[in-house]
Amino acid sequence: MEQISEKSRQIAKAINEQRTGSSQIFMSVEKIKDVPVSNIRTISDINQSLTDLLKNAGVMNKQIEGIRISEETPGSGIESVGAHPSGGLTVSRNEHKEKG
Repeated sequence: MEQISEKSRQIAKAINEQRTGSSQIFMSVEKIKDVPVSNIRTISDINQSLTDLLKNAGVMNKQIEGIRISEETPGSGIESVGAHPSGGLTVSRNEHKEKG
């Protein structure tokens, strides 16, 4: 009778170990199945960022093409170039007038 009780305890212990292992496997699979969805979101975000960057680069190129630096007047030139909050560029010229 004791052997039957001991075997029953061993079987119960083995069943509990299997249940614990199965739960761990299930939780791991649940975590892994969310990875592709997360990757798709990340790729979509990167794609949108690159699209915006390309658009901004195009705008900047057009604005830079519009800047003309005049070399007709000696001593005049661009002191600084900056971005305006409205999206345009600001150009500050350093003009020196000669006394004479």
